[in-house]
Amino acid sequence: MGGRHCLTNDGRSVRLQIASPLLQISQCP
Repeated sequence: MGGRHCLTNDGRSVRLQIASPLLQISQCP
């Protein structure tokens, strides 16, 4: 749902990190 989900204080970011940290790194190069 975008590429702004990195290490932020957003609840969605935290959920994404728990779901798959590798995917988060890919979204936020």
